Amino acid sequence: MSSVSSERRDVYNRRIQAELQIARFRQDWINAMHRDLSDIYKLMVNERTSAEFEIDELAKLVFAIQARLNRDNPPAKAVWDQLDIYFRVSRNKEDELYLNFLASFPLVVNEFLKVEWDRLKADLQNAQSIEIGTQ
Repeated sequence: MSSVSSERRDVYNRRIQAELQIARFRQDWINAMHRDLSDIYKLMVNERTSAEFEIDELAKLVFAIQARLNRDNPPAKAVWDQLDIYFRVSRNKEDELYLNFLASFPLVVNEFLKVEWDRLKADLQNAQSIEIGTQ
């Protein structure tokens, strides 16, 4: 009986550790996305974006962000679409479409990050609710 209990406890501990590691990976991913999305927005609103370095940095960030997005996820697709819109409307910084973009981009990003944080919290709650002997 003691070995069965010990074995169940080991399985339980491994499951908890796996869930927590997944949560750590997700939190790191969210933090990196938040940092990159903040950096890209800072470059987008910067009036000096015509500088070659900043355009290269902007393109690099857009690619890095889009490479991490799952377009099957509606909030992630909305961020992807916003990044595409930016390149279409950014040529004329006085245009109403550009100004609308600058207003909507943070809202779309916030919704995306909120969904990801909610998923992380659910994963952590799931890890806490794992019971010994359930598989």
